[in-house]
Amino acid sequence: MISHEQAVENLRIGISESTHHKSKKKNSLANEVYSILLEMLINKELPPGTVLNRRDIAKQLGVSVAPVLEAIIQLELEGYFVTIPRKGTIVAPFGLKEIYEHLIVREALECQAARLYCGKMVRDHYEELLVKAALLDSTFVNGQGNWNLEYDFHESLVSLSESKMLINEFSRMIRLGTFYSMYHIYSSPGKERILKNHHELLSLLVKGDPDVAEKAIRDHLWTTKIMLIEEFKLNGIPVPGNAIL
Repeated sequence: MISHEQAVENLRIGISESTHHKSKKKNSLANEVYSILLEMLINKELPPGTVLNRRDIAKQLGVSVAPVLEAIIQLELEGYFVTIPRKGTIVAPFGLKEIYEHLIVREALECQAARLYCGKMVRDHYEELLVKAALLDSTFVNGQGNWNLEYDFHESLVSLSESKMLINEFSRMIRLGTFYSMYHIYSSPGKERILKNHHELLSLLVKGDPDVAEKAIRDHLWTTKIMLIEEFKLNGIPVPGNAIL
């Protein structure tokens, strides 16, 4: 027969393990809902301004409201959703200014990452990156297929910096920025003619010169800037700062 102290300890361990299991299950379900909502955003099934009904989403997905709320809070923190008093939570409205600001932040993050990983890190993963570059350069700029490859290629590069905070922030920014851009730029007719040479980019990043690597990334992202600046002009909106052709 076990002692009173041992019984109490066994109960404590049991409760701890049970709570951990429930918490893990809850988090897993919230992550699944998060992934589904994110995919709906990317597929334009939830356009900007859409009012979100948590109960309807929960019913549609066959889950309780709790994981839906947790997923919505996470997406709101990442900038996809916004809560408006007396209206509720909606898919974040945005314009060309927001897209431009995201591009500026993405450029800053990616240029810094390039200074950290250029040279040996790129050489060590060159063949893998070359395959991704070839696949990406074979697609049109607009379209989700291109978006997925673009995200994978550039995230693979930034991951070589081995800076966890930089990687996480870049991942968030490129997803959100590209989500915005898909509505204003990538879906515009004629943009499929504009392609970016990722193979050429790799040939510069493989060198061990941080200045060369940073300039290569900045020049590479200039294609997207050109497309964005054209949208500003077409819509009669002043081009921000020194962003002129």
